[in-house]
Amino acid sequence: MKTSVKKSVISIDPKVTFSLPVSRQFKVWSDANYNAFPDLELAGETLICAWRAGDHHKPVSYSGICVSTSDDRGVSWSRPVVIAESFNISEMLWNCPSLKILPDGRVIMLVDYSEAGRLSEQERPPHKIAMFVSEDQGCSWTRADDLPAMGLCPDKLLVASDGAWIVSAHQPKRMGSLVGLVAYVWRSEDEGATFQGPFACGDEAEQQLCEASIIEPVPGTLVAYMRENSFLGYPMAKSISTDGGRTWTLCQ
Repeated sequence: MKTSVKKSVISIDPKVTFSLPVSRQFKVWSDANYNAFPDLELAGETLICAWRAGDHHKPVSYSGICVSTSDDRGVSWSRPVVIAESFNISEMLWNCPSLKILPDGRVIMLVDYSEAGRLSEQERPPHKIAMFVSEDQGCSWTRADDLPAMGLCPDKLLVASDGAWIVSAHQPKRMGSLVGLVAYVWRSEDEGATFQGPFACGDEAEQQLCEASIIEPVPGTLVAYMRENSFLGYPMAKSISTDGGRTWTLCQ
């Protein structure tokens, strides 16, 4: 005997309503061998999607950063705009984009890249982090100065309650005879002109902590959630800061 269960959609924001079933899928783009690492932001009525296009999960030759926009909450999408691309990863490897809408409406995209993409992640220097800015809801972009922060897979830029910009990324670190991963945080009090750091939010000798995502659940408290990448069955980890990201608790 089959029992039907009516699924309900719960929104934590009472002003948000869903006009489409949340289970439906809509294709953004598929004209590349490997579209990966997407991120989304909603700027006014425009949904922005950024991702990395490539020829493989670890690109062999081509890598590029693409952006597409939707004015109907994801049902249909504009033809992608290529923000940056490379056909030779020895000279340039574009990796992982993240999007953030600033309080003034600007859209910030952080993307890590390497000029030594032929080397393994353990051998190459820490990735640099490029910053692109859009003032028209993702339709056009300009490249600003690179951040002093360095590392793989930068998280969305966090604007903390005190106005500080918080950026996280991870880097390989030699730990005895092994190479581990450590998650770091940088802090800017002048909207990216200068940064303090790096401050380690995930540095455990027996774990590979990476891809930190940081939230501020209450003013003055930052929580970093980190992926554990050793493939040994460790759970994900979290660390907490109560001084704006300068110091962090031991990972839990």
